[in-house]
Amino acid sequence: MDDFRLGMPRDIFISCFCVVLGAFSSPIAATPWGMRGEAVIDSDNGEMLICVPKAASNSIRLDSIWVSEKNLRDGRRKAMWEIELDQNGTPIQLGPGGCVSYGFLPSGYHEQVASKSLNPGNTYYARMNLIVANPVRQSILFYDAVFCVGQRREGTFYYRQNRYEPDGRTVKAAC
Repeated sequence: MDDFRLGMPRDIFISCFCVVLGAFSSPIAATPWGMRGEAVIDSDNGEMLICVPKAASNSIRLDSIWVSEKNLRDGRRKAMWEIELDQNGTPIQLGPGGCVSYGFLPSGYHEQVASKSLNPGNTYYARMNLIVANPVRQSILFYDAVFCVGQRREGTFYYRQNRYEPDGRTVKAAC
């Protein structure tokens, strides 16, 4: 009888611990304020483009864009480019499939970080933050992507994006 009493709190603790651990280990797709969408990394004549997916259901209003190195250096990611809507600026609107060129500064925006050269063999993270009036859990609040830069023999650059599988796996791009 004594063994049963001593084991019971331990069993409850272990059960609760397993439930909490399971909750933290599952992939998270939504925040309390909304969800992420997967940006599309494309190129036009070697120029890198950050795009809204063609399958997006609505056009978006752009608040900011930032690109950084994916890997940490001294505990931080190196910012490669960052723009933000001016306080009284008019946000650009991008429809499904609409893109912004890396390093382009739209009217009404200011550069927080001037664009730097993207180096072949490196992996980068790009994010477009959106302006969403009255967001709900299903609202897409930002589009992001991880991509790498490669260089062809003739010297032109290409950009390959990591792919996310429905089961949560990431297929890393080879550059």
